[in-house]
Amino acid sequence: MKLKNRHFLRSDEIKRLKKEISDKFGEDSIIKILPKNSKVEIAELEDFFPIYIINNKIMLFRKNSQLIPSLKALRNNILDLPEIIVDMGAIKYVVNGADVMRPGIVEINDNIKEGSYVKIIEMSFKRPLAIGIALYDANVIKSMKKGKVIKNIHYINDKIWKFLENSSKI
Repeated sequence: MKLKNRHFLRSDEIKRLKKEISDKFGEDSIIKILPKNSKVEIAELEDFFPIYIINNKIMLFRKNSQLIPSLKALRNNILDLPEIIVDMGAIKYVVNGADVMRPGIVEINDNIKEGSYVKIIEMSFKRPLAIGIALYDANVIKSMKKGKVIKNIHYINDKIWKFLENSSKI
């Protein structure tokens, strides 16, 4: 996979991106993701989707017109999201793109809201495995015994992860 159509964003485009980051992840996240005087580029991956390169690091990408943080941004503590912790049995499914089912969850953050992004963590080392979208609020998830509760949208081993792993220098 290769980058194509790479260019710097204009100031008005950066302003719109900052607003979207603020709306999606909170105002505090702007400083972490887009520090003052950042170099912000947009590029497309071959037959894929747009990615945002901020200070030579892939921080965000768009999939189905939604702005999504990269797992690298989460793993490097640049951005934080409400989290769920999955048991050892769920790991192999999550890293292969499966949605998260209620029985595989051992811990649920109370701040999870339906439709919000969620960091999916494995229980042993507390490392992010994936990013998903909550299908229910935390209190509903906690009351459930079975069923799908998080839609997996970016995970270790997906195309974007493999591209990030293979591109040490952008």
